[in-house]
Amino acid sequence: MWARLLHNLLALVLLSATLESPAAPPGAEWIERYASLHRGILAQTVPEDGRRFLVWSCRPIGVCGGLGNRVVNIVAAFALALLTDRAFIIDYPGSSPLQLENFVRSDVIDWRMP
Repeated sequence: MWARLLHNLLALVLLSATLESPAAPPGAEWIERYASLHRGILAQTVPEDGRRFLVWSCRPIGVCGGLGNRVVNIVAAFALALLTDRAFIIDYPGSSPLQLENFVRSDVIDWRMP
């Protein structure tokens, strides 16, 4: 299950970064459902009791581990957000060239802090 989730997540990121109109990989309807939920939560069109967030944070003061640790933690946090119907946000105020947008690109889901 985790391997399939990671595969689909990476496919989403790669497709979004390379195509103007990204299409979900085969069998990944969950991406479209989640993207719709995520947009609704951020736009506040989802009822208030359904607006829940999961925020993965790596602040300059804290210790976030190396790049590998961060990727594993981001994927695990995203999986938890999926399973609990939460908007997944990444709070990573990296400085250029380490800005989040340089690594996690998506035209489908806006991961950034609002």
